[in-house]
Formats: sequence, structure tokens, C-alpha cells
Amino acid sequence: MKNPRWRALSLATLLLLLTLTSCIQPRNEGTPDEIARRFLEYLVKEDFPAAFSMFDNTMKALLPEPLLLSTWQEITSQFGPYSGELEYKEE
Repeated sequence: MKNPRWRALSLATLLLLLTLTSCIQPRNEGTPDEIARRFLEYLVKEDFPAAFSMFDNTMKALLPEPLLLSTWQEITSQFGPYSGELEYKEE
């Protein structure tokens, strides 16, 4: 059985990415999956300016860069650093 902590982190990450990819600027190229993975890479590398630059104006107003940074830090402080996907399923 998988650790409940990882399930919660996976769910939180998934929900965050699903929400955020719908507010990504159209200039970002690739499939939604590729865009979400790129966004996650920026978060993991703590390149918050790059992650923030992917947002459209609505998302930038709702989640300013300092709040994006603090939200990511809160998630990783509660669940530990991101260590990779446990599983991936595209539907």
C-alpha cells in the first residue's frame, strides 16, 4: 500500500497542475501534459519566475509570484520535496 502522505502530495500536485494549466498562456507550446510537466519542472527547480511567466493575466492576478512561491514551499514543507511521479495515467 502506498504511503498516504504521497497520495496527498500527488493529489495536491495534480489539482494544482490541472487548475494552473487551464490558465497557462496560449504561447506555451506543447500538449497539456507537456506544459504541465514543464511547469512542474520549474517548481521543482524553484524557478518561480519561469513558472509564473507561464500564467495568463488572470492567473497572475490570482496567484502572484510570491504567493506561488509560498504555496509551493508550504506543500513541500508538509509533504517533503518532490521526488518524482509514482504513476502516470492519461485519460
